[in-house]
Amino acid sequence: MEAFLGIKGKDFVMLASVTMNTQQGMLQQECILHPLNKHSMMTVVAVADGKSLKFKKRILQHLGLFEVYNGHRLTLQAAVHYSSRNLLRFKRGHPNNQITIMIGGFDSINGPELHCIDYKGTVAAIPYGVRGSHPEFCDFLLQDLYKPNLDQELAYKALRSCAEKIKKKFVVNSFNFEVFVIQKEGTKRVTEEEFSKCDESLINN
Repeated sequence: MEAFLGIKGKDFVMLASVTMNTQQGMLQQECILHPLNKHSMMTVVAVADGKSLKFKKRILQHLGLFEVYNGHRLTLQAAVHYSSRNLLRFKRGHPNNQITIMIGGFDSINGPELHCIDYKGTVAAIPYGVRGSHPEFCDFLLQDLYKPNLDQELAYKALRSCAEKIKKKFVVNSFNFEVFVIQKEGTKRVTEEEFSKCDESLINN
């Protein structure tokens, strides 16, 4: 069981994947953070059936190889447009699909951006979001905690609060985070220990 969290700050986007093993018999979903380049990442959330996973693999391969084939970096808006168009095309042939996509990154002109694409291929620019297993209660929590132009410390605390809610809601055997901050300088990975402690020395670096 996995979930994906994203939040946009004043000059960064923070992304986190939450991986859990529970004692409950829940439908397995695939939800992993994938770098597109040094300034953007995405996740494709899909029920683990063959057709959905094949779509996920194909779209990630095409986006990942864009720079190799074209000689220049894929922009965030181009990645969003490409993903939306292909998900809409997939939807026509597979009307029962429940694939959703989230893309976050830092654009040299527009600054930090966070976008979600629903299973219909509809795109929305969002300040925060959750995808994966039962995200509704985290959406409400982030709505309460989110502030425009929040700094990294507040963003860490907001995502950590979501993590604590997830731990309490589900019977969790093991619990793991992958956390990334994307800003003008590029993408920085945050370890599980650093994220759990919300270390001020990390926040200020």
